[in-house]
Amino acid sequence: VTIVGTRLGALTDAEGRFTIGGVPVGARTVRVQRIGFGVDSAQVTVAAGTAVTTTLRLRAVATQLSAVVAI
Repeated sequence: VTIVGTRLGALTDAEGRFTIGGVPVGARTVRVQRIGFGVDSAQVTVAAGTAVTTTLRLRAVATQLSAVVAI
């Protein structure tokens, strides 16, 4: 999970929850991605001294891998 346009991000726990601290105040885009799933994002507005909650959903997608040839 990342905040678009920053170096901020976090991994989710086993239930998919995450916390990202130090996010600058203002309108931000939260983006989530995982191999084998499509990308999802949400617009949030961060205010000073408050927490923001958002829900993102990953949908499974087919992924085509390239062949690896070892000699």
